[in-house]
Amino acid sequence: MQDSTTETNSFSRLMDNEDQFQPPELSVKSLFDAGAHFGHRKVVWHPKSAEYIYSVVDGVTIINLDLTVQLWMKARKFIHDRASVGGRILFVGTKEIAKEIVKNAAIACGEFYCVNRWLGGTLTNFQTVRNSIAKLKELENLIAKVEDKSEDVWLAKKEVLKLKREVEKLTNYLGGVREMIDLPQLLIIFDIKKDQTALKEAIKLQIPVVALVDTNVDPTLVNFPIPCNDDSIKAIEIFAYNMAAAVLEGKREFNKKPRKRGFIPN
Repeated sequence: MQDSTTETNSFSRLMDNEDQFQPPELSVKSLFDAGAHFGHRKVVWHPKSAEYIYSVVDGVTIINLDLTVQLWMKARKFIHDRASVGGRILFVGTKEIAKEIVKNAAIACGEFYCVNRWLGGTLTNFQTVRNSIAKLKELENLIAKVEDKSEDVWLAKKEVLKLKREVEKLTNYLGGVREMIDLPQLLIIFDIKKDQTALKEAIKLQIPVVALVDTNVDPTLVNFPIPCNDDSIKAIEIFAYNMAAAVLEGKREFNKKPRKRGFIPN
């Protein structure tokens, strides 16, 4: 398994110059080399994934990577187009092997992310989430005042430690969405089985979803499915950084567009 240090070093190389962000090559060959074609065993496959399966070898479904690339191009255009009109995007990847990659990709393109446990109601009960974020910021401000000797605020060390633990807990769950003042216009999910609650909330609110779909899930639940082995670290990395590149490209177009004074994108 690729460790977090390797993932961070890979991310650093990609971000040497943000204006020249270069994601990994995304092609049938690069995906094949990454093992993106390996689906689940046929005994656990989802019948609706049949159209994306090239063959079955030794009981393991093999994904048709030609279709993967075709569907990626459609998804890429949608991601780009959303970003080009100022739409905000939420990257979701709480699977352990995907966390660091997904977080880095979201940060690279200046978007929101959730890489720890998805809190139920993050979208469908958004005001409650906003209240929790407000509480987080209040606690941070209070701690800063306590630690600033010029401020006339004092708390016992035990109380400060308690507040810091609370901040750490809230940051762990809300750090990637703390600046999200409204619902996102697109969700990108890297495992719709692991993060099925996020998918259900997006469907309920009619927020479009781009997602990697393995052969054990129903791809029809997703607006823009990308057939892929969602357990391949390298494949996740290829798609995550190419998605970030599509967002950056769209944002550059958005920033070039003339806007009326006072216009604030969602």
